[in-house]
Amino acid sequence: MPLSGYPRWGRTRVDGDAIAAHRGSPAVTMPAVPVSNEESHAGHGPRLHAHLSLKVAVMLGLTVGIVGPYGLLQRVDAFPLWVLPILPLDRAIEFAPAWTPVYLSVCALVPLSILVADRRSDLRGFAWSLAGMCVIHYAFFFFLPAEGPRPPATEVSELASSYRWLISVDASRNAFPSLHAALTVFCLGFALRVTQSGRTWRAAGICWGAAILFGTLATKQHFVVDILAGGGLGAIAHATAQRLAIRFAD
Repeated sequence: MPLSGYPRWGRTRVDGDAIAAHRGSPAVTMPAVPVSNEESHAGHGPRLHAHLSLKVAVMLGLTVGIVGPYGLLQRVDAFPLWVLPILPLDRAIEFAPAWTPVYLSVCALVPLSILVADRRSDLRGFAWSLAGMCVIHYAFFFFLPAEGPRPPATEVSELASSYRWLISVDASRNAFPSLHAALTVFCLGFALRVTQSGRTWRAAGICWGAAILFGTLATKQHFVVDILAGGGLGAIAHATAQRLAIRFAD
């Protein structure tokens, strides 16, 4: 039977104290669920400002840790080069230096993925996983250097200045596995996970990542074989970052 004073229809919420008084029993109070500082921080202030000093430290550390060793390994010639196999898809995609700015936009994706994180545990997992991923790439670059064919030098002088600059600072010997593809997959997956983006932003991010990967093929900086290898390592690193974030949050 319905409680007196509370019709069966027309009300969807019932006051707990009134029910307790009607039944003649004391009201039951649910205990508050404690919220960690890390979880509650997300609701205070813009996401980009969360743990800003840690984000700056991570970006500076990874910049030195990525750019420094990568530049040194381009000048190391300890082992013979092997040439990447060229697949039909590589031949089907014509050389297009106009894709160079898109290819280079990964330099914006990496810091952006760090800035959108609002949990310290996610940032720590990101840093450790990315560092480990780079170590694996550098081991390949040192012990198993690989390169793919690039356009003839006679054509370079007539190409866009952005592409000429790119090949002047990025030698062809550190091609396998593609660190560019690994960074794209890793950072994009991380950003989409920590922001829990909706369909629109998720679709936009996936399109951006796909454009970067296509740009690596169109500029002939990488080829299908090393993109698949690098992308696979990036996916493994992303899964590792997620597990580390859970461990660091405990």
